[in-house]
Amino acid sequence: MPDAVNRTYPSADAVADWYVSKSETVSSTSDLVVGQHIGASAPGGVGKPADFEGLTPILRVDNPADGWNNGTPYVVYFIKTVDGSRQFWKATNADPSTLAELTSGDEYDFITPYQPPIV
Repeated sequence: MPDAVNRTYPSADAVADWYVSKSETVSSTSDLVVGQHIGASAPGGVGKPADFEGLTPILRVDNPADGWNNGTPYVVYFIKTVDGSRQFWKATNADPSTLAELTSGDEYDFITPYQPPIV
């Protein structure tokens, strides 16, 4: 098995050149658009399962246009039971830094009907 510590990765220029050589629609590296052709312009912040420990996903909304999460690729709503009481949480784009508890308001009213039975 190869040594995982000694990996080499292509430079950004090499990736751009490779993309142009394979693309039927882009003929020059100057035509590449970050986020469309060669990846995101910023890290996505996708978390690990441990980041969401204790939370049970109950609903995922893709491309929300709900007034609360507009412009995000997706939002996941969670439920958590603490001492017999239910809490509602959300995170956008699987980014644990966006975890927020919902306690009142229109978004809270939207998600509360999505309650699985307590087991």
